Amino acid sequence: MADIIPFDDKKTKKIRQEAQSIIDALLASPEDMTEEKFDRRSQGVLNKWQDHKKHIEQSGGTDMEDIEKLYTPEQVAEHLQVSQKTIRAYLRSRKLKGVKLGKEWRIKQSALKDFVDNLNGQDQE
Repeated sequence: MADIIPFDDKKTKKIRQEAQSIIDALLASPEDMTEEKFDRRSQGVLNKWQDHKKHIEQSGGTDMEDIEKLYTPEQVAEHLQVSQKTIRAYLRSRKLKGVKLGKEWRIKQSALKDFVDNLNGQDQE
């Protein structure tokens, strides 16, 4: 039975896409895909997957620590001691960079830091 690792990070997606491209090439023109070429390409993907799997197992799971913390407008408003309406206005005007997940705004920690640093720079002028 094949090992199943329940994660869906960027590297895994890239490896899956590469494997799918080999299958697609084989199905599109089997006469162009020699056995040697197929073996070489599939072995390369397999090696990448095994290396990635080993990394995931050694790190104790997915690379969730690489995912940046996201804040709600409410959390940012409370932190900056301004109204939620003010934060939403900054988001709409793009003075504060955010992402929309469905109908809800989220602000990356780095975007909040950049925003605050920019405010501090304006205060000094």
